[in-house]
Parts: sequence; structure tokens; C-alpha cells
Amino acid sequence: MCIVSTVQFSSFLVKTPRDYQLADLVFYMSQPRVANTSDPGTGKTLSACLYSYHRWTNDNLKSLWLQPKSLIRKNYDELLDCTPFQASDICMYQGTPKEREALRQSDAKVFLTTSQTFANEWTFLPSFGLLIIDEYHMMFKSDKSARTQEFYKFMKGCPYLVAMSGTMIDGRLDTVYPWIQVVEPRYYGTYNGFLGQHELTDEYGKRIGWTNHQKISAIFARHAIRRTFEQTYGPEAKVIVTELCEMSQKQRLAYDKFEKEAFLELEDKFLDGGLPGVHAIRCRQIMGHPENVLGEAITTERTGKDERLLIHLEDHKRNKKPLVIFTSLVPEQLRIVKLCQDEGFRVGLINGSVSGTSRA
Repeated sequence: MCIVSTVQFSSFLVKTPRDYQLADLVFYMSQPRVANTSDPGTGKTLSACLYSYHRWTNDNLKSLWLQPKSLIRKNYDELLDCTPFQASDICMYQGTPKEREALRQSDAKVFLTTSQTFANEWTFLPSFGLLIIDEYHMMFKSDKSARTQEFYKFMKGCPYLVAMSGTMIDGRLDTVYPWIQVVEPRYYGTYNGFLGQHELTDEYGKRIGWTNHQKISAIFARHAIRRTFEQTYGPEAKVIVTELCEMSQKQRLAYDKFEKEAFLELEDKFLDGGLPGVHAIRCRQIMGHPENVLGEAITTERTGKDERLLIHLEDHKRNKKPLVIFTSLVPEQLRIVKLCQDEGFRVGLINGSVSGTSRA
């Protein structure tokens, strides 16, 4: 058990953390490279925000945050909400190549970007002393991938790391190896050393399973912290969390134009929103199923809501808990059904077009 006083952190506490979030912050300070494997929705981000501010104010170290594109705005807002950082202190490193080139000159203390942009361009960015990875399991799964190799190179010059994910082991046991390697390379030395201790093979050298899980558990016990949803909120607690999602670029341009002018010219038709009711419905349709309203050209861009949903689907794929998704627009329902099926889920759709027998 860790009992911590908030007095020593009072100089930069903007949003009062819960006791366990403060304990998480102290855990991050206790060793240079760690993981937070708590369940989704347990408030991992707040302590990470405070940790970024701590490293800047105490060690003059800038932070780099990696996350899926759909989380960049959410983490940007949380950094502003939870720390004394100002908007000029936080850089969302995204956009066109020309826009990103201009952002490299930013004097921000925190940069937020995706793992792919990081892998391609981290050498052009300032030096960072802290790397925060949100949804780690979606980024560095394979030791041999080019992205993971860039992760290894980056961490040679970056002393501090916090990897956040409720599913650090994603299917194969070796998906956790890149994190272990940067936390303490002496555990295995090389990827082949990891396989030698954990991989089971048949007489032909084909992998048939994994073994020695207790060593992985011991490493997590030493270098990671975990809190379950039930431990955090109680078994019966219901917590409503609102998550903001970015529109795709084409979707946002179309929405802004239609919202302002109540008229939109497309390749083969016109959208007219002169009447208030029609205008509101069209705006909802552009947000909910732009592929049907704006045409086929928009289908290549995944919506921000779909990107965020994929993260929740990953979580439920691991924890095996049922998931209910509500949306009022039928074309969006059909798209979500296909998205879930593509991710391997069994899906049942209930709406007005489904008979009572089929609903049952």
C-alpha cells in the first residue's frame, strides 16, 4: 500500500487527483521506465499529465506523447485541464508534411503525435526526456518491425518511459518483449533470448505455445502498476465518460460549410438545409454517416468515432465482456456492424427494420 500526501505536489495540482492517481504518479517517479496496465476508464491519463509537468518543472525535460490519432485532441485537452501547461506549451504534431515541418520549430514542452509519424520523423524533433505511450498495445508488437526498431533507437537517448495499456500482451506473449527490452534489457538480452525462455516448439521448430509465464508476471510486478475497474469504482458503480472525436478532414470541411451556409454542392447532387429541421438532420448525417451523404470519395477516410470505437473493440476483445453500441442513424448502424464483424466480433443488430422474432 502506498500512502502519499498531496502537499509536496500542491504547487502544480490543477485538478485534484484521486488517491490512487497520486499513488500512480509516485510510482512513475520511483523508477525511470514503467507501465500502467490498469483497465480502460480508470483514469490513467491524469497521472501521466502530472508526470509530464513534473519532469518539465523539475528536470527541464520535454515530453513526447504517442497515441492513436483519435486520442490526440483528447489528451491535449486533458493536459490543459489537469496541469498548469498553457496552449502554447503543447504541440499537436500532425497535419500535412508542410504543416508538420513548421511545427518542428515549436517551443512546446509536450508534443503529441501518432506512432507512425514518430517512427518516420522523431529524428527531426527536439530532444525528449520522457515518452508517454497511450494504447501501447496498438503500436509496438513486433521486435523486428521498423516502427519498433525506431522505438529502440529513440529510447537510447530518452531516460523516462510510461507505457499505458490494459492489454500489454496482445495475443502472442512476445508482444510484450519490446517494452521489457527498453525497461531492462538484461532480463533477456535479445529477442532470441526471450524466445529461448518462453517459446514452445514442435520437432519441426514450429511454435505451438508459450511457457514460463511466471517470469513475465514477476517483471510486471516490479515495473508496472495495475488497477481494475472494480477496484477503482466499485462493482456496481456506473461511470459516464464523454470522449471527443475528431472528424476526418473532408468530413470537417463539408460539415463546416453546410452548417454555415445550409447548402452544399456535391458531385452528383445538392444538399439543401434551408429549413431548420432539415438542416439539423443533415448535420447529424454528415457526422454519423458521411459516406452516404457526401459520396464515395469520403469512404477512404475513417471517421474519428470509428477510430475511437476500434480502441474500445480491442479492449473488449481482450476482456471478453459484452459490448452494447447505440446510435440512432441506420446507415451508421450498418457501418458499425461491418466494422465489428471485420474485427472478429459476433454482432446482432436491433432496429426498426428487424422483426420481433429476430430481435429475440
